[in-house]
Amino acid sequence: NSSATIDDGSCVYAYGDERITNDPTNNSTFDTNSGYWVNYGAGAIAWGSSYGETGGGIRYTPPNPNVNEQGIRLPENNFTTLIAGKSYLVSASIKGVAGELDDFRFKLGGVISIRFNVTTSFAAYSKIITVTANTQLEITNANTGTGGWFLDNVSIKEVGTCIPVSIPTTITKVSNCMRDGGT
Repeated sequence: NSSATIDDGSCVYAYGDERITNDPTNNSTFDTNSGYWVNYGAGAIAWGSSYGETGGGIRYTPPNPNVNEQGIRLPENNFTTLIAGKSYLVSASIKGVAGELDDFRFKLGGVISIRFNVTTSFAAYSKIITVTANTQLEITNANTGTGGWFLDNVSIKEVGTCIPVSIPTTITKVSNCMRDGGT
Protein backbone atom coordinates (compact mmCIF):
# COMPACT_ATOMS: atom_id res chain seq x y z
CA ASN A 1 0.00 0.00 0.00
CA SER A 2 1.30 3.41 -0.89
CA SER A 3 -0.44 5.88 1.44
CA ALA A 4 -3.03 6.32 4.14
CA THR A 5 -5.41 8.99 5.35
CA ILE A 6 -7.84 9.45 8.21
CA ASP A 7 -11.42 9.65 7.05
CA ASP A 8 -14.03 11.15 9.45
CA GLY A 9 -11.76 10.58 12.46
CA SER A 10 -12.78 6.95 12.94
CA CYS A 11 -10.93 5.06 10.21
CA VAL A 12 -7.60 4.94 8.45
CA TYR A 13 -7.80 3.75 4.85
CA ALA A 14 -4.76 2.36 3.07
CA TYR A 15 -4.58 3.18 -0.63
CA GLY A 16 -3.11 0.87 -3.20
CA ASP A 17 -0.63 1.67 -5.93
CA GLU A 18 -1.39 4.04 -8.79
CA ARG A 19 -3.77 2.43 -11.30
CA ILE A 20 -2.93 4.67 -14.28
CA THR A 21 -0.13 2.46 -15.58
CA ASN A 22 -0.09 3.08 -19.35
CA ASP A 23 2.23 6.06 -19.93
CA PRO A 24 1.62 7.69 -16.51
CA THR A 25 3.85 10.69 -17.26
CA ASN A 26 1.40 11.73 -19.99
CA ASN A 27 -1.89 10.20 -18.80
CA SER A 28 -1.50 11.44 -15.22
CA THR A 29 0.98 14.34 -15.00
CA PHE A 30 0.99 15.37 -18.68
CA ASP A 31 4.74 16.03 -18.77
CA THR A 32 5.09 16.12 -22.57
CA ASN A 33 1.63 15.58 -24.09
CA SER A 34 -2.03 14.79 -23.37
CA GLY A 35 -1.51 11.04 -23.41
CA TYR A 36 -4.53 8.99 -24.47
CA TRP A 37 -7.21 11.38 -23.15
CA VAL A 38 -10.01 12.07 -25.63
CA ASN A 39 -13.14 14.24 -25.76
CA TYR A 40 -16.27 13.27 -23.94
CA GLY A 41 -18.95 15.05 -25.93
CA ALA A 42 -17.83 17.96 -28.07
CA GLY A 43 -15.02 20.40 -27.41
CA ALA A 44 -11.25 20.54 -27.78
CA ILE A 45 -8.36 19.13 -25.78
CA ALA A 46 -5.00 20.89 -25.92
CA TRP A 47 -1.72 20.15 -24.17
CA GLY A 48 0.51 23.00 -23.05
CA SER A 49 3.78 23.18 -21.14
CA SER A 50 2.26 25.84 -18.85
CA TYR A 51 -1.28 24.40 -18.62
CA GLY A 52 -0.53 22.27 -15.55
CA GLU A 53 -0.10 23.00 -11.88
CA THR A 54 3.70 22.70 -12.12
CA GLY A 55 4.34 22.34 -15.86
CA GLY A 56 2.53 20.41 -18.54
CA GLY A 57 -1.23 19.94 -18.39
CA ILE A 58 -4.44 19.71 -20.40
CA ARG A 59 -6.83 22.51 -21.30
CA TYR A 60 -10.36 21.51 -22.21
CA THR A 61 -12.43 24.05 -24.15
CA PRO A 62 -16.17 23.42 -24.68
CA PRO A 63 -17.57 24.18 -28.15
CA ASN A 64 -20.36 26.55 -27.09
CA PRO A 65 -22.56 27.42 -24.13
CA ASN A 66 -24.02 24.06 -23.33
CA VAL A 67 -25.56 22.46 -20.26
CA ASN A 68 -24.91 18.90 -21.41
CA GLU A 69 -22.10 16.91 -19.82
CA GLN A 70 -18.88 17.59 -21.68
CA GLY A 71 -15.24 17.11 -20.88
CA ILE A 72 -12.56 14.48 -21.31
CA ARG A 73 -12.12 10.77 -20.75
CA LEU A 74 -9.33 8.23 -20.37
CA PRO A 75 -10.23 4.83 -21.87
CA GLU A 76 -9.99 1.90 -19.46
CA ASN A 77 -7.10 0.24 -21.32
CA ASN A 78 -4.84 2.94 -19.81
CA PHE A 79 -5.24 1.80 -16.21
CA THR A 80 -5.16 -1.45 -14.26
CA THR A 81 -8.43 -3.41 -14.44
CA LEU A 82 -11.10 -2.16 -12.04
CA ILE A 83 -12.97 -4.75 -9.97
CA ALA A 84 -16.75 -4.35 -9.57
CA GLY A 85 -17.67 -3.71 -5.93
CA LYS A 86 -14.27 -2.23 -5.03
CA SER A 87 -13.80 1.44 -4.12
CA TYR A 88 -11.28 3.73 -5.80
CA LEU A 89 -9.98 7.17 -4.91
CA VAL A 90 -10.08 9.40 -7.99
CA SER A 91 -8.19 12.67 -7.68
CA ALA A 92 -7.11 15.47 -9.99
CA SER A 93 -5.83 19.02 -9.86
CA ILE A 94 -8.32 21.26 -11.67
CA LYS A 95 -8.38 24.99 -12.38
CA GLY A 96 -11.50 26.60 -13.81
CA VAL A 97 -12.11 29.94 -15.47
CA ALA A 98 -15.12 32.24 -15.10
CA GLY A 99 -18.23 30.45 -16.34
CA GLU A 100 -16.62 27.02 -15.91
CA LEU A 101 -16.50 26.60 -12.13
CA ASP A 102 -19.50 24.49 -11.21
CA ASP A 103 -21.05 21.09 -11.80
CA PHE A 104 -17.85 19.05 -12.16
CA ARG A 105 -17.90 15.31 -11.65
CA PHE A 106 -15.76 12.20 -11.94
CA LYS A 107 -17.17 9.03 -13.43
CA LEU A 108 -15.30 5.76 -13.04
CA GLY A 109 -16.41 2.19 -13.60
CA GLY A 110 -19.94 3.22 -14.53
CA VAL A 111 -20.53 5.29 -11.36
CA ILE A 112 -20.81 9.09 -11.18
CA SER A 113 -19.38 11.01 -8.22
CA ILE A 114 -21.18 13.73 -6.34
CA ARG A 115 -20.87 17.01 -8.24
CA PHE A 116 -18.36 19.58 -7.03
CA ASN A 117 -17.28 23.12 -7.85
CA VAL A 118 -13.76 24.29 -8.62
CA THR A 119 -11.93 27.61 -8.26
CA THR A 120 -9.83 29.77 -10.58
CA SER A 121 -6.63 28.42 -9.00
CA PHE A 122 -5.35 24.86 -9.18
CA ALA A 123 -6.60 22.71 -6.30
CA ALA A 124 -6.77 18.97 -5.72
CA TYR A 125 -10.22 17.36 -5.84
CA SER A 126 -10.86 13.77 -4.74
CA LYS A 127 -13.84 11.43 -4.64
CA ILE A 128 -14.17 7.80 -3.55
CA ILE A 129 -16.18 5.79 -6.08
CA THR A 130 -17.35 2.17 -5.71
CA VAL A 131 -17.35 0.87 -9.29
CA THR A 132 -19.78 -1.52 -10.98
CA ALA A 133 -17.70 -2.24 -14.11
CA ASN A 134 -14.27 -1.84 -15.69
CA THR A 135 -14.98 1.29 -17.76
CA GLN A 136 -13.31 4.60 -18.59
CA LEU A 137 -12.54 7.57 -16.34
CA GLU A 138 -14.47 10.73 -17.26
CA ILE A 139 -13.90 14.24 -15.93
CA THR A 140 -16.74 16.50 -17.01
CA ASN A 141 -18.83 19.51 -16.13
CA ALA A 142 -22.27 20.77 -17.12
CA ASN A 143 -22.67 24.53 -17.32
CA THR A 144 -22.99 27.38 -19.79
CA GLY A 145 -19.39 28.60 -19.97
CA THR A 146 -17.06 28.52 -22.94
CA GLY A 147 -13.78 29.49 -21.25
CA GLY A 148 -12.56 25.97 -20.58
CA TRP A 149 -10.67 24.48 -17.65
CA PHE A 150 -7.26 23.00 -16.88
CA LEU A 151 -6.29 19.53 -15.61
CA ASP A 152 -3.18 17.99 -14.05
CA ASN A 153 -2.08 15.22 -11.64
CA VAL A 154 -4.84 12.68 -12.27
CA SER A 155 -4.78 9.58 -10.09
CA ILE A 156 -6.78 6.41 -9.47
CA LYS A 157 -5.98 4.29 -6.38
CA GLU A 158 -7.83 1.37 -4.82
CA VAL A 159 -9.20 2.09 -1.35
CA GLY A 160 -8.50 -0.54 1.29
CA THR A 161 -10.76 -1.48 4.17
CA CYS A 162 -11.39 0.69 7.21
CA ILE A 163 -8.88 0.24 10.01
CA PRO A 164 -10.64 1.56 13.16
CA VAL A 165 -8.83 4.33 15.00
CA SER A 166 -9.22 4.68 18.73
CA ILE A 167 -9.07 8.27 19.96
CA PRO A 168 -8.86 8.74 23.76
CA THR A 169 -11.74 10.70 25.25
CA THR A 170 -10.08 11.48 28.58
CA ILE A 171 -6.70 12.84 29.54
CA THR A 172 -4.86 11.46 32.57
CA LYS A 173 -2.75 13.92 34.59
CA VAL A 174 0.84 12.82 34.91
CA SER A 175 2.85 14.38 37.72
CA ASN A 176 6.60 14.93 37.97
CA CYS A 177 7.11 15.15 34.20
CA MET A 178 10.38 16.41 32.79
CA ARG A 179 9.89 19.37 30.52
CA ASP A 180 12.44 21.34 28.52
CA GLY A 181 15.28 19.46 30.11
CA GLY A 182 14.08 20.23 33.67
CA THR A 183 13.97 17.84 36.58
